[in-house]
Amino acid sequence: MAIQLADLPNWMSKLQNDDYVSSLSIPGTHDSAAFATTIIPFVQTQTLNFTQQLNAGIRFFDLRVNFVPYLRPPNLLLLLVHDSVNLGILLKDVFQEIYGWLNAHIGEAVFVQIKQDGSLPAGLTMADFTNNLFSLINQDSDYWRTNTDIPKMSDLQSTSGAKTHGKIQLIRRFDIANQVPPSNAGLDVTDWGDNQDRREIPPNAPIVIVQDHYSWVYADGDPSIVIGKKYDVVNDLMMEAASSSPPTNVWYFNYASAVRVSPTSTITPSQFAHGMYDADLDPTFIKGENFRIYTSLTATTTPKRYGVLMLDYPTDSEAPNLAFQIVRNNFFRS
Repeated sequence: MAIQLADLPNWMSKLQNDDYVSSLSIPGTHDSAAFATTIIPFVQTQTLNFTQQLNAGIRFFDLRVNFVPYLRPPNLLLLLVHDSVNLGILLKDVFQEIYGWLNAHIGEAVFVQIKQDGSLPAGLTMADFTNNLFSLINQDSDYWRTNTDIPKMSDLQSTSGAKTHGKIQLIRRFDIANQVPPSNAGLDVTDWGDNQDRREIPPNAPIVIVQDHYSWVYADGDPSIVIGKKYDVVNDLMMEAASSSPPTNVWYFNYASAVRVSPTSTITPSQFAHGMYDADLDPTFIKGENFRIYTSLTATTTPKRYGVLMLDYPTDSEAPNLAFQIVRNNFFRS
């Protein structure tokens, strides 16, 4: 089956019901809510809102969540953050936006990974966080799959009365603090580690293999070297995923996002993704992660399984239609 750019809003509906999602190549976004224009260059990672991302083929969202800081029980609200920065978006509104999109795109599914990010407001605990999050989920439980295993596409479809729609698989990157049964708390990736080139979590099935080497330092080298090193760890996991048979209990999450904070040689998420000039060392434009991934994907005519590729700025002009290049690996090329 061939797929076209126009199919991106509905590409999952063309998959087989018995396809395990771990056997697919799925475009996702890192810090998916950090799309508002901001003067803080280390906060913004996207330009598209959630609906625009979904229509562009993105199916995996990385959400960082905390409480609205000035509210206390019983009036707690969860909002999207990037570390300690309030992004001004309520989690309940994001969920409603995704539900509406799923209603309009029959046969699609979405993966939502949630991490509690930043310090909790004084007096609030992870038990409060868990209870508030699952209260939101349970209000519209027919849209959610909170099982702990890796689903097939058929597991991600729901019929509620006369209404048929896709589901959201919860990927949990936070401690549930004994507030909900672990068997109904989503795919557990809490043993994430920090700044790892490759990490298997958990140590038993199902296994998620993660590359999330996001933080680089001055000692790692000049920008051209560091951007190249980041691509190397991305490519290593891409090749591992592509070369292995796709077992039902192993799923790859591969982050192309990164940052370097340095008094003399800063590299922002945008520069890692898009590329940059480093006039002090070399006036040549240094190609970013998106271009390098795009080049790798377009160099092969054989469909491959790459797992989830987590991107910053996936509509980068340096890598046109990057999400499409990922998605088309799930289909026979024309």
